[in-house]
Amino acid sequence: MYQNYDNLTEDSSITIKVIEATDGDIIADIVRATNSQTEVAETQFLSFTALVRRLERYFESTEDKTGMETKLYFERRNGQYKDRDVPKRRIFSITETCRAVGAMFLQKPDLAYRYPTRMITDLQDKLLSNKNKEIIYYASAVALYRLKLLLSNGSLDGKYAIYKWHILMILPFVINKKVFPSIQNKKVEPYCQKIIAVCSQADEGCLNAFEEAIKVLNEVGLGATRDDIRSQAYTLKILAYCNKNYK
Repeated sequence: MYQNYDNLTEDSSITIKVIEATDGDIIADIVRATNSQTEVAETQFLSFTALVRRLERYFESTEDKTGMETKLYFERRNGQYKDRDVPKRRIFSITETCRAVGAMFLQKPDLAYRYPTRMITDLQDKLLSNKNKEIIYYASAVALYRLKLLLSNGSLDGKYAIYKWHILMILPFVINKKVFPSIQNKKVEPYCQKIIAVCSQADEGCLNAFEEAIKVLNEVGLGATRDDIRSQAYTLKILAYCNKNYK
């Protein structure tokens, strides 16, 4: 209409619907319900799902314990914590959390690295199933939080930052010393608790676990190029090693 402004007459009109609301969740639901004419990526609507709302409440219930960094924040809406005194490194967006879960529990570090949006879309039935337990997402976030700290403070060689999603995939094998169950198996909860117990502490045991994961990478062989690292073939090579050596 703006481009054809000169063609408009005094009889021209346009229908406008105004909905006033202050609750963020209600606003989000209205946007989705009325979005029938404009194509919007489904991933933009993740914050409206029951699972994601459950995750928000789960992360909110966490607190630091003696000798453990266990308080993390789940950002269901962009900018949710901008007016709060919250360390940015402890805030995890929906996308980043999904990438961590996809790499660690669905064993897709190649997708988490290269195609995070596609990973969320393609694996949505598994990645965002309402049957999944909240602890899976929290354990993945705790592990990623610790890994980032160890890389940033020099405890781990910075050259391995490019392998962070692969390290997350290897870590459960290292910590639990066995192949882990599917994400909806009831045995996954104690499996996750071990990951949280190790990764929430800045001690020698935690560092050793990540160093062992890096040792696996070196045993398998580091990728010659970024494309090698991001390939499915490289992921399968690492998984073959882990499945053979952690039983």
